[in-house]
Amino acid sequence: MTGALRIAVAVVWAVGIVLLTTWSNTDGAMAAAVLSTLLAAALIGTWWLLVVPLVPAAVLIAGTIASNEPDADGVTGLEWAAYIAVVTTAIVLLLAVGVGANRLISRAWKHRRPPSGDNHSLPRTRTRAAGKAD
Repeated sequence: MTGALRIAVAVVWAVGIVLLTTWSNTDGAMAAAVLSTLLAAALIGTWWLLVVPLVPAAVLIAGTIASNEPDADGVTGLEWAAYIAVVTTAIVLLLAVGVGANRLISRAWKHRRPPSGDNHSLPRTRTRAAGKAD
């Protein structure tokens, strides 16, 4: 997969996760988020993907700690920061599982195929050049 395609998959995944937060079916949204996270990580297959959720999480945590006043339900900024950290950790772990699955499958696939250019399973044939007699 090319670098631009990897970035496109990451962007589509991130937008999909944001859209899932608006879905009223919480169980379905959670299942879709888990499956889409694993699939995106398996498709992308690079470890830099693990850093992607850390950037917005750091911004959100800093913002909630800075405004440490309780919200309408009495939850403080530190409690929200802890919640964001837990959710981010779960997302990073799911991404790590997906990227690891990609690596394992790639490694198994490499060992399954004969190396390119050294395929002894095909019969060797000679071709005659055009216009030359035997």
